[in-house]
Amino acid sequence: MSYFQSFVEDRNGSPLAMEQQGQFIQEGRMEQERLIQDNQDLQMRASRLLSIEDVERALKPYRDHQGRSGAEIQIKYHQTLSDIDQTRVDIAALQTKAEQEEMVLKTALEEVQNQCNELQLQFQLIREAASQLQVPAFGVQLTAQKVLDLENAFKQQLENSETARLNQITAMEMLKNVEQKQKRQSEIADKLQQIDYEQLKIANQSLAEKIEERSEELLKLRRRTVSTLQILAHVREKKHFVENQVGELMRQQTGFDDSINKLRTELGDLKVQKNRCRQLADQSRDQTGLSGNPVLKNDYDRRQVVVEQLHQTMAELKEHYGRLIGQFDNLQSKMK
Repeated sequence: MSYFQSFVEDRNGSPLAMEQQGQFIQEGRMEQERLIQDNQDLQMRASRLLSIEDVERALKPYRDHQGRSGAEIQIKYHQTLSDIDQTRVDIAALQTKAEQEEMVLKTALEEVQNQCNELQLQFQLIREAASQLQVPAFGVQLTAQKVLDLENAFKQQLENSETARLNQITAMEMLKNVEQKQKRQSEIADKLQQIDYEQLKIANQSLAEKIEERSEELLKLRRRTVSTLQILAHVREKKHFVENQVGELMRQQTGFDDSINKLRTELGDLKVQKNRCRQLADQSRDQTGLSGNPVLKNDYDRRQVVVEQLHQTMAELKEHYGRLIGQFDNLQSKMK
């Protein structure tokens, strides 16, 4: 095996690899500058947002300073000063860390540049040696075209390898993005589940409050029902008492009606007797001419007094009957 063939198989130390690395370093620098610019833009946007939020957060406690005492305002002032000092310390630490990372990157860049220079020098030496090298088996010297063809073939292999590497990096980035997206979706699902749990908790609390209100209303309704039943029982007892009184009054009314009917019958009989006696007296007076008989006159006066007494008794009974009818009507109206 010739020295050039062993050099072609050794890709890490080849001039084409060195050139490819130089190109990759240039692309990496451009990508780094672009990322640095994007990072600076994002930092500016984040600093604006953070400054706005910090200002709002810092001014929020002092918006109600009129209701605070002097001691509270002084304590808050000292706390703000301590927060400012801590922020300055954090900024200084971040600057120190950024400077350290910058030094590390500069050192790595210098090492890569030194390696590139060494590889370029080795490539020139190896190329000059390969152009003068002969194959031991045939004694044929490599021409410049063959060397160029070998370099082109090797460069094509490196490009294919780099393309595969870039494809792999792209696939890894896509996989990383998919994993991050899945992680975000999982976090969002957990948050949504937590939100659903909080919503269910709030709904359960509102339902518990409604159940408590309904229980209070049901208790009030039960109390009203008990009081209504008590009132109804009292009304029923009063109704039975009034019905008994009405029955008693109706019995009394029946008795009074019977008494009135008897008195009316007696009065009718007395009227009949009076008319009969009057007729007999008229007949006797006409027949005997004893109209001036004192015995008959006394009997007539006595009977007239009895008739007046009967009329007075009948009037009293009618008045009592009217009172009973009024009481009966009042009891019926109360029962209704």
